[in-house]
Amino acid sequence: MDAMTDRGQAFTLEAVLAAVVLLATVAFVLHVAGVTGNTPSTADAGIEDQNRGLADGALDSAVSNESLRPTLLFWNESEEAFHETDEEAEYYVSRSPPTEFGEVLDRTFDGFSVKYNVDVYYAGNESEVERQRLIHHGTPTDDAVRATTTVTLHDDDPLYDANETARNVTVSDLSTDNETEGEFYASKAGDGSVYNVLRVEVVVWRA
Repeated sequence: MDAMTDRGQAFTLEAVLAAVVLLATVAFVLHVAGVTGNTPSTADAGIEDQNRGLADGALDSAVSNESLRPTLLFWNESEEAFHETDEEAEYYVSRSPPTEFGEVLDRTFDGFSVKYNVDVYYAGNESEVERQRLIHHGTPTDDAVRATTTVTLHDDDPLYDANETARNVTVSDLSTDNETEGEFYASKAGDGSVYNVLRVEVVVWRA
């Protein structure tokens, strides 16, 4: 019975965190993008539909082949940055990460005149939503489209090294009350085995 209760509490926490991140992300996007009165032309709508399909396809493929989670955990805690980023940057600027998910993005967007960003949102202190950039190609235009998915991290999820191999360091090892050097970008949110819920957003717009 206790095990069932623990699992139920974990599922409840996961749902709550996901809802918090979802609502705050929507508010953030509306605040940044604003609401315009422009009615898109048929051609514009066709391009937006194409870009939305690319964004959805990239995330669907990454979830299907399980390449998304390792990239979210592709973190060098001593540098407090993703592996192999540009100097003085903690995320990838105008390029994909050297991971399987990065290859998915390259295959998806290759040959299309688009730019894209990938951002990760998660519950921070006092239920505030924080953002960690993963890939940044610039500031989205008004015709940008978005695709999202959520990934639940657990305390025992390992970080990955520069060869995309699981390490003997978990996300919970990098919490603020341990002695490991460096920290993970997302903090522990709540009790139980759920570490945090990450909301991954791919934003695509015309180049």
